[in-house]
Amino acid sequence: MKVRANGIDVNCEVSGEGRCLVLIHGFTDNLNIWFNQVPVFSKQHKVLTVDVRGFGRSEGGREPYSMRLFAADLYELLRALGIDSACVLGFLDRLP
Repeated sequence: MKVRANGIDVNCEVSGEGRCLVLIHGFTDNLNIWFNQVPVFSKQHKVLTVDVRGFGRSEGGREPYSMRLFAADLYELLRALGIDSACVLGFLDRLP
């Protein structure tokens, strides 16, 4: 699904119920990298997978990419989805 957050359309998927676990992909990947983990984690958690700005099916916007910008995107996405708190799991290969 696409959700408007921090001035861009962010592509994300939500599965399961319970405490929210956000899965964030590394550089050059997309939310599909988590296809093996989502079925397992969603048995006990609400799992939110996200295409980070400029990757997958999320818009890129005009701002230079940075960890601060990605964090702001996630914060605004969680607010738009009505999620008050979450655990975040991700990995970072390198910044573009």
